[in-house]
Amino acid sequence: MFAMVKSMTDELQSLENENVYFIRALGDRFVKLKVFLIGATCDKPAQALVQNTPEPIAKFGCGRCEIPGATVPSREGINHHIRVFPLSSEADNKAECRSNQNYDQIMTMDSPTEDQRKGYLGKCALRSVKYFDVEDFKRSNWSCFTKLTIISKTLSQYRYPSTTSRTPRPLVKFHRFNANELRLILLFAAPVFKHYLTSTIYKNYLLLVFALHLAESRSLRSGDIEAIQFLSGPTNTFLYEYPLLYTDRHNQQVIHSIDHVAQSVQNYGQLSNYSTYNFESVLGMLRATVHSTKHHAKEISNTMNLLRLAIRNTLANDFNNELKSTLEQIQSKKRINMSRTSMDKSRHHSIIKLRMKHKIEGSQYKDIKEMFQYDEFQLYHIAFVGTTRFTTRDFAKTKQKTMTRAFFIDSIH
Repeated sequence: MFAMVKSMTDELQSLENENVYFIRALGDRFVKLKVFLIGATCDKPAQALVQNTPEPIAKFGCGRCEIPGATVPSREGINHHIRVFPLSSEADNKAECRSNQNYDQIMTMDSPTEDQRKGYLGKCALRSVKYFDVEDFKRSNWSCFTKLTIISKTLSQYRYPSTTSRTPRPLVKFHRFNANELRLILLFAAPVFKHYLTSTIYKNYLLLVFALHLAESRSLRSGDIEAIQFLSGPTNTFLYEYPLLYTDRHNQQVIHSIDHVAQSVQNYGQLSNYSTYNFESVLGMLRATVHSTKHHAKEISNTMNLLRLAIRNTLANDFNNELKSTLEQIQSKKRINMSRTSMDKSRHHSIIKLRMKHKIEGSQYKDIKEMFQYDEFQLYHIAFVGTTRFTTRDFAKTKQKTMTRAFFIDSIH
């Protein structure tokens, strides 16, 4: 892995030197630019590989701080232990965050001990980049497992936001949930769990829901960040109540990571800016291009170079439009239909159709006229943008998604 990241680092260092770039967005101008990598979006295993630290469940497994964690029995009466990461309420015992300064100091040590290394397994290749900062619990009083069937049935009738691309599977299949399904349950299913959790457990759960809603919001204020920090404050907060409610055994790395949410939001903005969900489709497309039984990294690298050249060539004014459409589909799907119909559909977003006129008279007509500055207009209940339908009518009351009510206006000139 180090060798693969090192080859990327060599290219990144060349980009840090001033180069001349042809920028179409600036009117086809040549501009001198320097490009710097300032961060990376990684899941837990990838973060460990990039930082050259141990796996997340190991000692010093946190990628944000140098907390060593502690081992506790996974169940009472058996000889099996797991590592947990409880926070200390004492300011002197607060774990220090990882930093380039600490990393450089550790790298200069001669034969450091495990505690002195703070988990680093060796050199981090990206450090050379200029700005890169490297028991049966099912019947416990806090568990809903015995009520899982009825909760699953209630959630199956639940309406999620209209922006939901895929509603979660039945809760009885929670062990197969992907990250997006778990996120939807966490953020939007609180009203359902209220009836099956004790008051203390439910209030602790709401602290997490409230803070993560703020962390994912489209706009943030300084007061919102202070509210998110309430997750890991000194007393009566989610992380300090967590081991008291669920025992130390469940205070694992994924729970400890919540301690760093507020700092991440303060440094980089809302969580949606660097969510790995946005890259899953791209990774799926790249994975589908791998057909060999070895040299996977080389094959992926060749695919990336081909796509990069394809994108650059499609920007030419004389490039064939049909071929451009085909290349765009290849980048967005694993498999495509190469027929003329599929090419025509790629241009469907410019087609807008309106249905079901809505009559309006009197003061409402006057208000809308003043609002949109149209001399004449017509309201409609249904609008088709290509193959996507938008409606103001409750045409699907049995569905699990709700649509925002709105009217569509066609101005008449």
